[in-house]
Order: sequence, then C-alpha cells, then structure tokens
Amino acid sequence: MKKNIWLKGILLLTLVALLTMGLAGCGIVITTTGTVYITVMGDWWYDIYMDGDIIFSNVREETYTIKVLTGEHFFEAIDTAGSSRGYDSVTKYIFPGNNYVVLEPKPNY
Repeated sequence: MKKNIWLKGILLLTLVALLTMGLAGCGIVITTTGTVYITVMGDWWYDIYMDGDIIFSNVREETYTIKVLTGEHFFEAIDTAGSSRGYDSVTKYIFPGNNYVVLEPKPNY
C-alpha cells in the first residue's frame, strides 16, 4: 500500500513539473512601448522636447522617430532663437504601435 502511495505521489509531482515547464512559455506579451513619428513643420531650426527633456536638438522640418513608453506625453517644438520666434506643443496619449505628432511652431509676437 505504501508503495502505491509513493508511486502516485511521484507521478503527481512529475505531471505538475511537466505542466509547469510546458506552460511557462505561454504567457501574455504586453507591449509597453509605442513608436512616435514627430513631424516638425516650419522654416527654421528647432529643439524638440518630450516631457520637458530634449529629444532632438537643432533640427529642421522633417519627420523624426522615437520609441517611448505608452501613456500620456507632452511634446514641444521651440525655435532655437527662443520660444517667441516659434513655439508649438501638444499632449498626446501614446498607444502601442504607431503614433503621430505634428508640431508647427509659430511666432507669438
């Protein structure tokens, strides 16, 4: 009788171990980043900021690409000669996948 209990215990442990190893690779993959295409429109040179940090410096009119964490982000384009010469900003929620931001700095004088 004791032999039968030991055999069932070993069989149960083996089954649990095989299931654990087999199902370990079947987790859900959650994407936590998104690709942002930032299009800057204007005739001058700009610094591009995201959440207060500079991400592109001294750039011209073009589309720039950056990977960021999903969530809400604040984007700014500021003329290198000062914000009075050109400024634009947008707050955008970034989702997994492709996201588009358009900044068109205008003078505020």
